[in-house]
Amino acid sequence: MPLPPQPRLPPGYLSPEGAPRPHSLGLTPSADESLQSYIFRLANRRRTETPKALGERLGFKGLASRASLNSVERLALEASVPFESLLPLWRGDPHSPFVLFWNHELPGSALDFGLQEGRKVCPECLAERGRHLAVWDLSFISSCPVHRKALVDKCHACENPIKWKGNGLAWCGCRKGGDLTKAPAAPVTPEQANATACVQGLLGDPQFTEEGTGVLALPPFRNMAHAQVIEFLVRLGLDAAATRPRRYFFGFENMGDVEVPPHEALARSLAAVRNWPAGFHAELDNMRRLHLTDVTTATQKVTKGIVRWATPLPNGGGKEVVRAVAEWRRAARELAAGTP
Repeated sequence: MPLPPQPRLPPGYLSPEGAPRPHSLGLTPSADESLQSYIFRLANRRRTETPKALGERLGFKGLASRASLNSVERLALEASVPFESLLPLWRGDPHSPFVLFWNHELPGSALDFGLQEGRKVCPECLAERGRHLAVWDLSFISSCPVHRKALVDKCHACENPIKWKGNGLAWCGCRKGGDLTKAPAAPVTPEQANATACVQGLLGDPQFTEEGTGVLALPPFRNMAHAQVIEFLVRLGLDAAATRPRRYFFGFENMGDVEVPPHEALARSLAAVRNWPAGFHAELDNMRRLHLTDVTTATQKVTKGIVRWATPLPNGGGKEVVRAVAEWRRAARELAAGTP
């Protein structure tokens, strides 16, 4: 009697030795980790192929890139986990100019992937949690608010940028075997750690809900969406903390044009907003002083991008910002009129 036809096995189901591959073995995705982190953890749990090989087989163009929804679906099938459990880890359509992060839409440059192929980590969090947190992939997150340390982006063993290579999340993958959990991290100030906590709270990090709620109560943010609040803090902070005029004022789209760590910039902008509008006006004054042009020209350069960004915000979200800019411009005109 002939044997019944055997079901077709999905590509990659068999290991190189011909044995069926194990599934996820109960490895549940964590909503706070990156998609790359889960791939690394899954590959290490199964021990049948490297994280890079697993990612390539599932259609990932590279671990340091945004994945298509199809690749996420294939990963869910591969790991035998609900597709919905991986959606918080997905950053949206890789062809979109925007990034999806925990249901918030941010400019594409919010992801470090747009600037480099490296990683940033908090060594202590990596040791404690055993996974790569998604917020570390954001270009405006450069410190850990839990341990009050700057994120590390270079291996202390080989001194090269940390990249998505090797087989372990806690290892650089270099020949010197750099243990990322042992990497020294510089301390940040309480204000810088708090500013980072506020932004993570706005994104939806349950550890910092209270901090995020407090920021939303500040005068210019009462009608803004969470993502818009984050954008304002990043845009203003980068200009305020810069030691020279940036190429694009109030720019988020060009995060590479940065001279100071984002946690310093966030602390600077948050301090200004907490003393609204005087603190905001003081930062505009500081930015104007960086120019060698006349007061009127410098005033327009400093504020044009702010008004262009704030005016079309839905639900009148930018009205208070536009009003404060108009008030500052009036004072600048009076200053220009009194200048000999």
